[in-house]
Amino acid sequence: MTDVNELIKMKIVCIGGRETSAIKGIALKGLEALDIIDIDSSVQSNRESIIDSLSDTDLIFIVTAMDSATDTSVAGLVAECSRDIGALTIGVVVESHAFNLLEWKNHSGIEKLTRLVDTTMVITKEQLCSLVKSIYGLITKPELINIDFSNIRSVLRDSGYALMGSATVCGENLIAIALQTVLDSQPLQASFHKARRVLISITSAEKNLEITEVLSATSNVQEMLHQDANMIFGTSFDETMSESVRVTVIATDFDYKK
Repeated sequence: MTDVNELIKMKIVCIGGRETSAIKGIALKGLEALDIIDIDSSVQSNRESIIDSLSDTDLIFIVTAMDSATDTSVAGLVAECSRDIGALTIGVVVESHAFNLLEWKNHSGIEKLTRLVDTTMVITKEQLCSLVKSIYGLITKPELINIDFSNIRSVLRDSGYALMGSATVCGENLIAIALQTVLDSQPLQASFHKARRVLISITSAEKNLEITEVLSATSNVQEMLHQDANMIFGTSFDETMSESVRVTVIATDFDYKK
């Protein structure tokens, strides 16, 4: 029987040359199910050609630095097309640092993009690598604790602004330390407790991932969250990480009154 996750199609749409270089430079080796589409914002794009290039896709990352009004406009058009075909749409704005919740309000282009996609995050090129690999791993190579695309969609669909953190650590108690390292980092530290939806990805070699350690570490995280929070966590194996663990956390759907 074919695993439903094996049928999930993912694409990254890069708007502007800087983003294309960033994506192609993050070692997407082994990510066979992921297609990269380059859109030159200086060339006029039309809705029909964009929809054709996105057809039959379940998950779309729209990556841009919003260096110009044209970039912002094209990103919005791609977002509209992506939502029109029913794909889970993640807007990624590449910046020199990850934005906190206050910084979002001062950028009209990001605000506009957020209204058109399921979720938006402002992250660095390094975090972009972790984001893509973590979500890809959860969908295509779930191990130990299996989640499927519907679980990921339940966290990210129509969720608004998202904050993300990622850490790779070596040594003992890897999962707990990596999780704490992420949660102590900015911008998650100040706002994590306000999140009503959280996705956690844990990646390492099989020998480093024990179910009891995973459950213990994630239960401690659950206690920190909003009382109504939906937290989804999953694991994937990467045998090249024999001495380390990578944890990526995406927090979204914030309760601004909390």
